[in-house]
Amino acid sequence: MNLTFKDFPATDSLREAVEKRADKVKTRYPEISTFEVVLAAPHQHKHQGNLFTCHIEVHLPRVEPIVIDHDPDDNHAHEDAYVAIRDAFKALEKRLEHATAHPRHR
Repeated sequence: MNLTFKDFPATDSLREAVEKRADKVKTRYPEISTFEVVLAAPHQHKHQGNLFTCHIEVHLPRVEPIVIDHDPDDNHAHEDAYVAIRDAFKALEKRLEHATAHPRHR
């Protein structure tokens, strides 16, 4: 898994949170060939702190690439990086379940 922090400093606890969830996904789907995660804080709002985004892209054989791109606009839950990570990985697991049950060739 390749993890990138963008627009804010990396922390060990955030890195561990992403790695723990990614390991769970990779254990369930060992055929994943590419696993990219970008955790970013691109929006600076006057009345609140940064809003976090978690972008995930995975590639599996015989399945279209799966891209999760949670944009937190107007979702105050994503003022917490851990919530952004949780939501993105939940969405990824749903997409992987569907994609592996109904594969479409590239």
